[in-house]
Amino acid sequence: MRISDIQIDNFGVCQNVWFESIRSQILVIYGPNEAGKTTTMEFIRNTLFGASSFDSRALSVEANQDNAGQIRSIDSDGNHWIVQRDTGTIPGLQITINGKIHPPSSLNRDLLGGIGPEVFHNVFTVGIGELQQLNQLNSTDAADFLYEMTTGFDRVNLGHVLRGICSTRQSIEDGHGSGTLVDLRAKQTLLKQQLDHYSERLVAWNACQNNIQSTQHTLSEFQTEQSNSQLTLRCIEACRDNHEHIQKLLELEQWLEANKSTKLFESHVIFQQLDELIRLATSANALNNQITDTESSLIEVTIACDEIKASLLPHDVWLRIKAFAEMIPWLKSVSHELSEINTNATTLYASCGNNDTFFGQPHELDPAVLNRRLLKELRQPARELRHIKHKLKASQNELEELNARLEQTERNWLDDSGWDGLGVIPDLDRPVFCIADKLQHYRHKLTQLKNVKAVVDDEGRNTSATLGPSSSTGETNRIVISNFILCATVFAIGGTMLGMALFFPDRFGLSFGASIFCTILGITAITAGVVGQIQDSKQRHNSERRRSRLRQLAELRFSDRDLATTPEFNSTIELNEAIKGTDRSLSILSELNRQASLIERLRVTKRATVDRQANNSALAEEARQHWMTRIQEYGIPSNITPQDLYNAVERAEEIHAIRRDRLDNDSQRLRKTTELADLELRLTTLLHETKQPVDHLTMDEKIETLKLVGTNQQELRDTLTELEIRHDTLENELTGLDSEKAAITRELVNRYATVGANNLRQVHELHESIQTLKEQQRRFTLIMRNVEETAERYGISLREIKELSRVGVAALEEMHLKATQSSAELSTKLNSLHQQLGGLKAERAFLCEPGDLNLLRLEAASVNTRIKQLEDSWKVWATSEAVSERVRLIYETQRQPETLRDASQWLAQMTQGAYVRIWTPLGEDLLYVDDDQNQSWVIDSLSRGTRESIYLSLRLALVRSYQDDGVSLPLILDDVLVNCDMQRSKHAISTIKRFADEVGQVLFFTCHEHIAKLLEDAGADVRDIKRPKQVRAPELQRLSLTHHRGPTTPVPDKGCGEPASVMQEITNIGNALDDVANHLTQSHSSSDVMHRDTFGDEIDMELADDTDVDFPGERDERDLAA
Repeated sequence: MRISDIQIDNFGVCQNVWFESIRSQILVIYGPNEAGKTTTMEFIRNTLFGASSFDSRALSVEANQDNAGQIRSIDSDGNHWIVQRDTGTIPGLQITINGKIHPPSSLNRDLLGGIGPEVFHNVFTVGIGELQQLNQLNSTDAADFLYEMTTGFDRVNLGHVLRGICSTRQSIEDGHGSGTLVDLRAKQTLLKQQLDHYSERLVAWNACQNNIQSTQHTLSEFQTEQSNSQLTLRCIEACRDNHEHIQKLLELEQWLEANKSTKLFESHVIFQQLDELIRLATSANALNNQITDTESSLIEVTIACDEIKASLLPHDVWLRIKAFAEMIPWLKSVSHELSEINTNATTLYASCGNNDTFFGQPHELDPAVLNRRLLKELRQPARELRHIKHKLKASQNELEELNARLEQTERNWLDDSGWDGLGVIPDLDRPVFCIADKLQHYRHKLTQLKNVKAVVDDEGRNTSATLGPSSSTGETNRIVISNFILCATVFAIGGTMLGMALFFPDRFGLSFGASIFCTILGITAITAGVVGQIQDSKQRHNSERRRSRLRQLAELRFSDRDLATTPEFNSTIELNEAIKGTDRSLSILSELNRQASLIERLRVTKRATVDRQANNSALAEEARQHWMTRIQEYGIPSNITPQDLYNAVERAEEIHAIRRDRLDNDSQRLRKTTELADLELRLTTLLHETKQPVDHLTMDEKIETLKLVGTNQQELRDTLTELEIRHDTLENELTGLDSEKAAITRELVNRYATVGANNLRQVHELHESIQTLKEQQRRFTLIMRNVEETAERYGISLREIKELSRVGVAALEEMHLKATQSSAELSTKLNSLHQQLGGLKAERAFLCEPGDLNLLRLEAASVNTRIKQLEDSWKVWATSEAVSERVRLIYETQRQPETLRDASQWLAQMTQGAYVRIWTPLGEDLLYVDDDQNQSWVIDSLSRGTRESIYLSLRLALVRSYQDDGVSLPLILDDVLVNCDMQRSKHAISTIKRFADEVGQVLFFTCHEHIAKLLEDAGADVRDIKRPKQVRAPELQRLSLTHHRGPTTPVPDKGCGEPASVMQEITNIGNALDDVANHLTQSHSSSDVMHRDTFGDEIDMELADDTDVDFPGERDERDLAA
């Protein structure tokens, strides 16, 4: 497994921290203290294994965010994992593998190899805290600690476990008659004997004791009732004798209670200083009037100051106005220089005109490009362009001549006078076809007339003339065949030309232009062949249609043979005239047909000329594009003709000189214009800030306005200074008056406050009330003295007398009679009870009091329970001892040597060969280290730095053993090199680099810059982490008073490649240890046991919580009977 991205959204002090694209095998996270390195390590552990003992309050400090973050990783099969864990009210885990969501169980099963968080912490995480813990141990403890790392499953030391189990078993019972269990069994026998002895005497004593308690309770009740009756009787007698005085006492007491606050000021000194109070009040009134006048003057001065301040400009604007006033001479100088430069520019442009461009338009072109060599290189494209332009112009002229000739021929054909006597409508779309029928008709008619004349001339010779249309089928076939051969020839030539141009241009030595020309010619030939075939097909179709029509006409004409063959003429002259007329019409039709044929030929020629012109246009466009491409290669505009280019080359040097002069002048003018515009803009902005209208002002007017504003502001500031001095004087005077008035007022308020008054009138009223109070107190004292003497004489309290005095005299007499009778009856009952109690106490004297029986019962129950628990515990610890002995033997003989061999090579590289081997004798709990001189050293004789190196080497070996078992997780190191010198640090980093290349990824956290630099030199990926500027403390939560310790299920170890029998035995041992752990973690809660004796007495007995057998090796020898 290799981590590729760490994204922390909301976890402790880390907010939106992202370590992305981790490609190196060593990732170094470097940052100062409290930057979040430890939080990042805890985030990795929390994301992979879930929340731990880490304070859950620190998981998320943002109340509106639950997403802690995610970790992206790649497993050994190349699968991409995304592990995202949410914290907050509803924690959640989302697993994505190669873009698909998988159940959370796949994380531990497929990616983590089935290990738990304890193994991850004990094996794959090495921190500075563990090194500090190692350094705090003495030499012997450190040696034991390092040895125990090599003899345990996942850092659980088997030797330590075995010693603890053996010590605990022997503390319970050692098999030689000693132990806690033996002592408790002896104590159990003694307690049983004592309980039997006390049970015999319990019955009699219990009955007597119950009667005595009942009699004493009744006697106490009667005595209390008699005491209350006698007290009531004395109160009634006292109230009856002093009823009138008590009523007056109650009235005065109520009045004094209502005016008790006045009594507090009875002897106050303020009542002897009334004259002085009046004088102070008068002085305070006079000062108040004087303060009012001074405040009016101060307000007037303040208003005047505020008005001036409202008219003043801000201080920074005033300073800028003064500074700008000093810049006015320089501003005028810049304006004068700009005028001179503009004059020079006008003169220069007037002298040169528009001769500074190469092609009659502005274009940034280097004049060095325009030379004779350029003309030589562009000679061929220019010639090709000129030649094709001539051909295109010739074809255009030819096309214009054909159009004019065709138009003239069509006009002559339409305007011919022969159309008038023929009865035929001319059709320009098909000029030959529109007169073909008519021409054929007159030819047939002429032949028919000539035949009639021959018949007439031969006198009777009946010649059967076939008047149907003669169809020359053979001639038509020959025309069709010739057209087909012509189209096939044209098509073959076009295909040949196209193949030469597209597929074999190099074989035939064709240039690019020739290839394009052949391609166009081939496409044109193929198109002409196809079009010819289409036209020939149309012509054949039209011929067939004409022949069909002629056959129909012939059938109509010769349907009546007599009419067709023997036209009726009155004489030979008429016949001759008919022949001449027909011949003349035939001549006119022949001439029209000739003109129609000429129109058709001209149209065909025009179409050929148009095709030729299209070819020439394409070639001209190709040549022009070639020309434009070539001149663009030299940075010349594409719309430049060869003649323009030649003219530009001729005058390149002249244009270069003109441009240089203009550029110099323009740069000076631009610089001065910019400088002047900037100054004017600053001046305008400054005037705008003074709220002056400057939209239509010139530069000089703006300067004068600025001067006027400066003068006005200076006068206002001088006036303001005088008013502020006056204001300060009035404020000081007012402060003095306020202080004097405050002193007098404070004195009066303090004196009034001593008596709770607000003014002098209330003090006078309080004085009169005090005089009245003194008189009432004197009367109250006299009456109270009389009543107290009466109460003392009767032996009762004053409060009881006051309560009874609230009723009338008759009621008091009746109450006195009832109290006397009740007291006599109670005296008789008390005498009888005293006699009965004396007899019971005499009977109890013969019995001993068994007061410690409850304690014996409680102690016996506790001892029985304790014996049962210790018997069960002894069985568990005996089984655990046997199982652990077998586990340790298997581990030391099969797994420990492999781990030590791997750790030896890491130690050798880390110490640069100073120590080359770590080993342990079989059966001894000691580690030895061999140096390069083959000397063996005990761990406790080595230095602290060497012990740290051994510790780190053992951890690297443990990680490799898990890697060999298929558990591939990154190793996390937290500042483990902080105690190493520079040389040792370099060797350790080299070892870590080798470990990362051979075993797996390493995440190194450090706050030391030199260590981060060494790791970066070794090829590590160093990422900085910054301390957050503001860290929000997590919300404190209420502490829980109940601690629940649930049963723990140890994670089975993956082993180190042991044989199948050994693995099966270790699995059986692990199951047995599971049962032991579950038994030891069961809580022994307190239970209440209720016992009843034969007399029904209920005794509550709470069994004390038995002390759990501590692990490991702590003896439990508490005295349960104490």
